[in-house]
Amino acid sequence: MLERLGYEVITDPGSPEFVVTREGCKSIVACALPSDVEPVRTRDLARLHAAIINANAETGFYVTTRALTPEAEEYVATAAIRLVDGNQLAASMTRSREGSKLPETYQAMCRQCGQIIQHRLDWAGALPRANGHPVAPTIASATLFQRQPSPAGIAKPESQRPEWRRRRFRRRRTMPARNRRIAARRGQSKSG
Repeated sequence: MLERLGYEVITDPGSPEFVVTREGCKSIVACALPSDVEPVRTRDLARLHAAIINANAETGFYVTTRALTPEAEEYVATAAIRLVDGNQLAASMTRSREGSKLPETYQAMCRQCGQIIQHRLDWAGALPRANGHPVAPTIASATLFQRQPSPAGIAKPESQRPEWRRRRFRRRRTMPARNRRIAARRGQSKSG
């Protein structure tokens, strides 16, 4: 993504922090662990700041989908660190894909035999292998192609919903009333 946005990645993208350059400006990029659910602390940002100083970089990017502690917000305001939250990351990913065409196929390794398999993005079924076992696709095309969300807060009128949804909605509305009637009858039969 960074390369498509005009950055040159200098270090290994698999490392925790990596160096990128763009128009002669060196930056350090650090990503928060997705498994960590706690807010970002000053310690994480201090590590990035130390990496910026050690690499003689001009700025740093901290990519996270989590919130920041108040101390971390104060630290970012005084350091050469730019936060990239989930919304900014999604927008950057979308911007980086503009004008690029996704490939029709991709390669994946079979977990049973280790063979490399060529899958198509437009085919959701498992492919049979020469040794007899089927190999399911590892990428769902829905993860690559985002549907346009409907405008927030605007629901379709009931008349525009499919019939099966209208029936289900009516059934959900009537279930609590039905359950109360049954409970009332049971209460009357026990007392009577």
